[in-house]
Amino acid sequence: MTRSRFLVLLILIASLNANSSESDSPIELAEVHGDVTVQDLFNLSTFLGFHFKIFDYETDGPHCVHFYVDAKLDIGESSRHDGRGLCSLGGPQRLTVQWKVEADLLEFRFLQFRRDIDQGSSVQGPRIQIPLSDGHSLKRVDSPLLQMGDPTILLHVSLRIAAPEQRRMDFKVLVELRPNPNQVIGTE
Repeated sequence: MTRSRFLVLLILIASLNANSSESDSPIELAEVHGDVTVQDLFNLSTFLGFHFKIFDYETDGPHCVHFYVDAKLDIGESSRHDGRGLCSLGGPQRLTVQWKVEADLLEFRFLQFRRDIDQGSSVQGPRIQIPLSDGHSLKRVDSPLLQMGDPTILLHVSLRIAAPEQRRMDFKVLVELRPNPNQVIGTE
């Protein structure tokens, strides 16, 4: 065996030993104190029974955002529920849509605040009677675009209806950008 092959063989053996000893050694767990992410909050809130989706946007002037919830059973029944509105001045904004499914009730809450000055408001959205649900799935929605007077889908969720029906109910949360000529801050 040549010297170079011998060195390669030694390096390979040393590497294998190092890898096996690393996998056998204990791995330190570091408790998280200040590095919480949106995904961490989502995991916690799901355990507590409510869900949310957060959106950032920026406007030049005063405006209102008005919410609707469209609900549709797979057998064709559909309804639109008014979710009320929130108004703000221009600047960097954050919208949060919260929903909770509890037995046969679907509840919403909508929040808006200015990210630069922590000024905001919230409004209780509709409470919708639904068939008993045993799970849900979040459907993909393309990045929403706010346009004055044109409702935009923020969220699309499909609920599985508990046995024996094995049906589905979809709900969509829509938001409509509206003028705010009186420069109101708070509810519409």
